[in-house]
Amino acid sequence: AVVSTQSRSRTSYNYPNSGLGDHNFCRNPDFEALPWCYTTDPDLRFDYCSNIEKCPDEYDYECQQGAGYLYRGDVLDTVDGLLCDLSLDKAKTTLKCLEGNGVSYIGNVSVTEGGFQCQEWSKQVPNPHPYYGLGEHNHCRNPNGIKAKSWCYITNPDQSSQWDFCDVPVCNEDLKEDRTITYHANRCGNSPHDDHMTGAWCRNSKSEKTLCVVRHCTDMIGDGESKYTFNCMNEEDLGAGYRGSVDTTQSGYECQRWDEQSPHAHSIYLNLEKGIGEHNRCRNPDGEHKPWCYTTEPTHRWEVCDVPYCTTEEEEEEHFLNIEILH
Repeated sequence: AVVSTQSRSRTSYNYPNSGLGDHNFCRNPDFEALPWCYTTDPDLRFDYCSNIEKCPDEYDYECQQGAGYLYRGDVLDTVDGLLCDLSLDKAKTTLKCLEGNGVSYIGNVSVTEGGFQCQEWSKQVPNPHPYYGLGEHNHCRNPNGIKAKSWCYITNPDQSSQWDFCDVPVCNEDLKEDRTITYHANRCGNSPHDDHMTGAWCRNSKSEKTLCVVRHCTDMIGDGESKYTFNCMNEEDLGAGYRGSVDTTQSGYECQRWDEQSPHAHSIYLNLEKGIGEHNRCRNPDGEHKPWCYTTEPTHRWEVCDVPYCTTEEEEEEHFLNIEILH
């Protein structure tokens, strides 16, 4: 067993879909300036990994990489054959001063406490991020209430931190300006704080959270091809590429969530590439003959699921999304 020299809060449980897992590779689950890791030196808690090459500035926002945090395409189709329900708008009370953690602030302050100019939320340079949907402006915000108060990414690439808090006036009777705005929030997309979804998603016509049929970006250094399926399994890969919503076994047992250890403890770690996330859908991460799951029945540890085979070329064409294998 690996003995840790550092206590850690950045774990795959606390930061799902961030590439964390049973390894010691550099990652950036909390949007630091660079990928980093905890070190094995008791006197140095963590350090940045500076030997990683920077990707080209071009990025294809019409496809999704990983969990689809940067996807901003127009797909409205869901994996269950339905469409995103565009009638599901959300209303939100907003303020032009700071109240609480500033999650409702919509003012126009765009300079940080350190005097830095804010980066536009719709841009990914100099700091890439998943909050492009906030609008084409650089006003301080606190999306999903993830920080103590309103903040923004800064435009100065020479700083050690990508972001800074903003000096937003605290609400009082003179400053408080309540108003309600309605904004559309049901397009395919994802963020690290959207209920741990494993890809771009929306609410379908049944108001259910459902993954969208969004193609995966091509890996520029890969030369192999694999396929994801949603309504059927590919016999050639034993269903390893199945990403559908079946969550009961062939005998009718309800599946246990992969991120839980009860009633059955196990060693299948969260792994986005294998479809293992914070859900209870049938998957095949270890080469069984079909997708399977642990069950919620204490006396029945696991069982394969009744996922149909893709039988014709036409059916495969309908349900497959091509991706490039990462090497």
